[in-house]
Amino acid sequence: MAEVEEQSKTVAPCPTFSGDDGNQPGSQLDPSLGFERWHSKFCTYLQLKGITDPGPQAPEGERNRFEAKRVDHLKNFLRGSASNLVYGLSHADQGSYNRILAALCEA
Repeated sequence: MAEVEEQSKTVAPCPTFSGDDGNQPGSQLDPSLGFERWHSKFCTYLQLKGITDPGPQAPEGERNRFEAKRVDHLKNFLRGSASNLVYGLSHADQGSYNRILAALCEA
């Protein structure tokens, strides 16, 4: 148990995602970190933090808590135009992980 607690304390932070290309003067973004690659890193980060899908058989409350946690973490790692895009969505869309991902993919 102590190993799990220690491991969760040392999880490397997920990189942020802005949706910018990184080619602007003064940009510190990695232009090779496109959305798909960033999302893969983000999903790994969630797994390392212990935020895993409880599955369709889990109680609705547990599924709702999982959805809220991953949406909160997702919003936390968005910057710049990606953040502006998400916070420009309707309140219902802002609360849906899949709708946020769809909006980011379409942008």
